[in-house]
Amino acid sequence: MFCGGRLIGDFSRRLHAEGAMRVRFQFLRNLYTDYCKACTNRSYTFFARLEQNFRRFRYNIGTQRFLLALSAGFSFREHGFSETDIEQMQVPAAFGALEEHASAEDGWEPLVIEENLRVHRRKLHGYDNLYEYRCAGSYFDISPENFLEAQNDVDYRRNWDGNVISLEVLASDIQTNSSVIRWIAKFPFPMYAREYVYVRRQYVDEEKKRVMLISRSVGTDQVPVSGNYVRVHVYASTMIVEAHSDFTKDGLDYLLTYCDNPEANIPSPAYNWIVNHGGPYFLKQVYAAAKKLEASKQPTRSRDKHQIMANSMENPNIA
Repeated sequence: MFCGGRLIGDFSRRLHAEGAMRVRFQFLRNLYTDYCKACTNRSYTFFARLEQNFRRFRYNIGTQRFLLALSAGFSFREHGFSETDIEQMQVPAAFGALEEHASAEDGWEPLVIEENLRVHRRKLHGYDNLYEYRCAGSYFDISPENFLEAQNDVDYRRNWDGNVISLEVLASDIQTNSSVIRWIAKFPFPMYAREYVYVRRQYVDEEKKRVMLISRSVGTDQVPVSGNYVRVHVYASTMIVEAHSDFTKDGLDYLLTYCDNPEANIPSPAYNWIVNHGGPYFLKQVYAAAKKLEASKQPTRSRDKHQIMANSMENPNIA
């Protein structure tokens, strides 16, 4: 009886002590939280501006180094796309409506088959685990002009593309309607951001109402590696857009072919999943951006139907 009462007393005293300790701990935690909030509210703006200025300084230094290297003698004639390159590019006869049997004969395998979207892939020649991808489809409620502008206007793309850390035009050539572009892209944690430096040319076929955007990576001998990011050496992309009626009117077919080597030891299933979904996800983003762009324009605004064919170098914001 006495032993039981003693145990109960010890248990009560211990419970009381633990309760008091819990109250003290809760008080200290609340005090610490209030202190952090007070400090954060006063210093957040300062540190945010400091980080922003540091990022801007780092990007500006990198850009100046790239511009200095390009001014030393980058040749669009030697490293860009020639007229022969464009003529040799084949556009499928069934543009915007790829046939599975025709694709299979060329080594393409279907990944996504939907009403207005088809995605295929095939192994990239010369590589064991790399593929090139092809997305084809149609949009009926956006114009080719807005679809292309959403991609080419670097200021606007920085606004809607959450994967862009930096996007800038390093050099331009009026005669060939070509540009050298530097793009810093976010990659999933814990991977470092990727740096793409590529030359891109826009070619317009007025007769067929077709626009072709072709891109490929630039060698490190032409544009040096910055050192802050992982440079992607293998990158190529071809976007073909064909108007249903006119460049400024709704309705288009598109064909996007792309490949890149992320320069990382990513497990094949994970890499394939990322790339398989990358193209369709990007196209959905472009579509949404084109819709917003269309809504932002004045209804009475008249635009020359050949405006997208004007040299992008006339506007430094167009890549």
